Amino acid sequence: HWEVSRVKWAVTSIEQGWSPQCDAEPVEGPDQWGVLKVGCVNGGSFRATENKALPADLEPVPELGLKVGDVLVSRANTRELVGSAAVVPTDHPRLMLCDKLYRLRAAPDMVLPTFLAAFLQSQVAREIIELEATGASSSMVNIGQSVILEMPIALPPIGEQEDILERVSGLGAQLDELSS
Repeated sequence: HWEVSRVKWAVTSIEQGWSPQCDAEPVEGPDQWGVLKVGCVNGGSFRATENKALPADLEPVPELGLKVGDVLVSRANTRELVGSAAVVPTDHPRLMLCDKLYRLRAAPDMVLPTFLAAFLQSQVAREIIELEATGASSSMVNIGQSVILEMPIALPPIGEQEDILERVSGLGAQLDELSS
């Protein structure tokens, strides 16, 4: 009963941001504008602290601010890290998407953002991403939007996606406990 589709049919949009020359320091508070670094999604968790402050003489682009449920995917990084994905857990209207990240917005009737991000971190998706990554330098490879959008994805009903995510989370907690 699962539907096999492509990522492009499970999202309402994909876009990338802007990477102006920024200060080396992160933003100092919620009223300051910043631009995300590509490493904000490494390890499958979103880290808002991975950003650079936007200089005061540059005009921010509010449309690039982050909303809860945005799925961020690195489009340029090392072969091991390109395609890293994470979900934005809370709104960050003054943190802007950089041009080294894709933002996917999940179609709410088809896929949960957390399910989409988990899929993008799966072994199957990682193999496709690493195979399709291009670039002359091993320290920096890229993936095009089509690599993500054309990827096949198995989509159970939303309720089952929730059950799967809960089970995966529980197993992850058990592995963390065993590792400790």
